Amino acid sequence: MLVSVTERTREVGLRKALGARNRDIALQFLVEALVLTFVAGCGRYAGLRAAGTRHSTMPLYSEMYKTANHDGDIILKTSAACC
Repeated sequence: MLVSVTERTREVGLRKALGARNRDIALQFLVEALVLTFVAGCGRYAGLRAAGTRHSTMPLYSEMYKTANHDGDIILKTSAACC
């Protein structure tokens, strides 16, 4: 937030000159931070969901337990049933 405010000192000064209160300016920065956080979270969630459906099964310890039918191997499976 501090970097965002210091980079936009001209805009803050202009808004103060036009009659904006400190509370209005703080609210603007808070809303911008919340929107950016929400959008980034939604993008990350969508990316993880896409990766989870693309790689639905993943063998674990495959190099240590090489057998023809994966005996002794741990298979991680993802599902879309959680959400």
